[in-house]
Amino acid sequence: MAKKEMKNITPKEEALVRSERIKIIIMHNGDQIIADIQEAVNKETNQRQAYILNFPYLVKYDQPKLEGTGIVKDPEVRVNYSPWCPLTPETRIPINHSMVVTILEPVPSLRDTYIKNVQQMGGDVE
Repeated sequence: MAKKEMKNITPKEEALVRSERIKIIIMHNGDQIIADIQEAVNKETNQRQAYILNFPYLVKYDQPKLEGTGIVKDPEVRVNYSPWCPLTPETRIPINHSMVVTILEPVPSLRDTYIKNVQQMGGDVE
């Protein structure tokens, strides 16, 4: 079903990322993904059918170092990105909405780095 809807999307729309839709998605399996996220809604029932992740990246990071007192010794967090689904060239990936635990706003530096990655992959950011 999702494939049929996606055929109606022009290549320009596929490459368009809107900065206000960039979110962190935490999945049931623990994956933390940053993507431009959209909802696929059934037009008749107005119920959410899926989320569409545009340019999804898996986000992994090193835990901050703690001193023996539990205070963060080095507050800098090193972040690594990798394509979330590297076995496909698709940049728009629909996922079942029930697989999502929560959706959060990314910190500004994470959003900025994500935008640079999307632009390097040929995506347009608005």
